[in-house]
Amino acid sequence: MSLEESETTIRAWHRYITHHPDDHEKRSIKRDIKKIAGKARLEKEEYFSLESVMAEFKLSNNTLRRMMSHMNDNMDRGLEGGLDASTIAMLPSFVPELPDGTERGKYVAMDLGGTNLRVMIMEIEPGEPMRTKQFNTRMPNAAMHGTGEQLFDYIAKALADFLVEKDMANENLPVGFTFSYPCDQTSLKSATLLRWTKGVTATGVVGKDVVKLLEEAIERDGVSSALGFCNSGYR
Repeated sequence: MSLEESETTIRAWHRYITHHPDDHEKRSIKRDIKKIAGKARLEKEEYFSLESVMAEFKLSNNTLRRMMSHMNDNMDRGLEGGLDASTIAMLPSFVPELPDGTERGKYVAMDLGGTNLRVMIMEIEPGEPMRTKQFNTRMPNAAMHGTGEQLFDYIAKALADFLVEKDMANENLPVGFTFSYPCDQTSLKSATLLRWTKGVTATGVVGKDVVKLLEEAIERDGVSSALGFCNSGYR
């Protein structure tokens, strides 16, 4: 029952007992009123407590404009001089052009970030909604804290199993790989891991090209694919 409903109920019952003289019924209704009133007061206190916390996150339009201007300025300086000139690196993505709506075909997207791995198959046709099939899994400790080969073998096997399940294992699908860790990316399909974050400690990966490591793992697993790279980490 909402605060408004509680207050309406209390007022209605108060009017009722005012015009009905039965003492026993009055006592019973008064007990119910006290229970509801107490609950309503508690809900109101919790509501105002929550409001006071939320108020700290409500920014004025002027503050938002200053933040926007500051971010734009840092993005411009990052494009000019990288991290030496800005707190925002503005690293190149090496993506040569933006989608124009004429794309078609089947593609695989893989996203490794934190402790989760997501694999998605996308079917694209111009002028039609994109059709997707996906699965998510939590990375096991053995992969996150073992060797790099164990990590990438697990990723490759997850990809292979998903493609087999969807009867697409032999279709040679293009694969985009999002790797959410600090990398030095030098091309669309080449990125060297600078350091692990988010609790991952797999050995033998720092200083290596993670795209090559995944390609080797995919080859070991017998998956037919063409691999690209999308870096959402930072230098």
